[in-house]
Amino acid sequence: MPTRCSDAFECHDPGQAEATRGCQPWEVVEAARAARLDFLAITDHNTTSHHADLAALQEGLHSLLLLRGQELTTFHGHANVYGTSTPVDFRLGFRGRGMGEVMRDVAAMEVVNGPTIEGPTAGLGFWHGRLNEGHRITAIGGSDDHAARSGRGRVGRPTTVVWARELSEAALLDGLRSGRAYIRARGAEGPVVDLSASWGGRHVAMGGTLDMDRAAAVGLRIDTARAAGQTAELVRNGALVASVLVASSPASVTHSLALQPGDWVNLRLRDATGITAISNPVYIR
Repeated sequence: MPTRCSDAFECHDPGQAEATRGCQPWEVVEAARAARLDFLAITDHNTTSHHADLAALQEGLHSLLLLRGQELTTFHGHANVYGTSTPVDFRLGFRGRGMGEVMRDVAAMEVVNGPTIEGPTAGLGFWHGRLNEGHRITAIGGSDDHAARSGRGRVGRPTTVVWARELSEAALLDGLRSGRAYIRARGAEGPVVDLSASWGGRHVAMGGTLDMDRAAAVGLRIDTARAAGQTAELVRNGALVASVLVASSPASVTHSLALQPGDWVNLRLRDATGITAISNPVYIR
């Protein structure tokens, strides 16, 4: 989420709905607290000027972690950078600077932006394409909210759930790099989902790599909660290959799927109105 330090100018004072103004960092934080989030990344465009505000606000917060972020904004697209207060040069093309220099250490990709989950402007297909090229990039979601105090804000929708050893910036970034994370497309109260795979006596969690020397049937385990009546969709290399009804909550479902080295498989949950959750893959190497 951005603040008044860049382009979040859709907040207003109570009783003055017509007069919009810049969203103060504390207002963004309060919106995150109201959404009962564990962590929040504030990502103003091409600046780290808001990081001083975050450090001051963090002193009074015990259950909400504020992640340092910046939205790298170029003439060719945007990308978020987390965990550093060093400004990242957005001037692609200047003195030969290319996107490869920026992307060399990328760990995650914002696959769901705000309410855009599927369709021609969604990030899902682009992410699938990069995975099919052999890149290993964790899918995350971001609200990209610019109106924290307006009644129209969408803070925490979508929500990214990360397996981490503790609530700290370093641990969350490590969790993202591990790939053991998933997206609740509609917010923090969405379904719980986990995916694991087994073959030849080996077992790997979501985000992990299953080593195989040949094509074979792999056992997949889907663990869910708050998803009764939804459909679990298994996706191999970007294509839907199997659908399984989730009959109860919580539920554990097993499914056998033919996979081979170079494949990846992930899971989506879907209800009558669309996707509710997206897991990260298990990779076959």
